[in-house]
Amino acid sequence: MPGQLTQRLGFHFRGHDLRRTVATGMAESGVPVQVIARVLNHIDGSPRAAKAYDRHPYDAEKLRALQTWERRLDHILTGTTSAVVPFRTVIP
Repeated sequence: MPGQLTQRLGFHFRGHDLRRTVATGMAESGVPVQVIARVLNHIDGSPRAAKAYDRHPYDAEKLRALQTWERRLDHILTGTTSAVVPFRTVIP
């Protein structure tokens, strides 16, 4: 299937390329790197004890990050803008 899609598009890409694009777009939109890491399911660079005890799922933060990306992608694809809500979450 991926080969068929890249053939139809006329260029080659991998799933990892899409992850990089999303991460870059979120960062450009002001999404904190810690939230981007959670969306991508990466381990962040916080102290070891914090990683061991922090059980917060970051669902609300991840949802806002993905909604921010959705608005940016919609703007790229359609050329229209919607009400942009700046992402201002502080994660310790």
